[in-house]
Amino acid sequence: MGIWLHGEAGQSYILQSSSDLVHWAPIGTNLLASNSFEFFTPTTNSTQIFYRGQLGH
Repeated sequence: MGIWLHGEAGQSYILQSSSDLVHWAPIGTNLLASNSFEFFTPTTNSTQIFYRGQLGH
């Protein structure tokens, strides 16, 4: 599955996933070369997975 992350070029972002919107785990970190980045993640047998992008440090 492809997930698009939109942000500011030159900034580092952490893509996180969660099955319950409470506990988040990092699944990737990227420095955006442009204003967006497509991240590919394998599909799972889980009923639902949530994703969010967080500005890195």
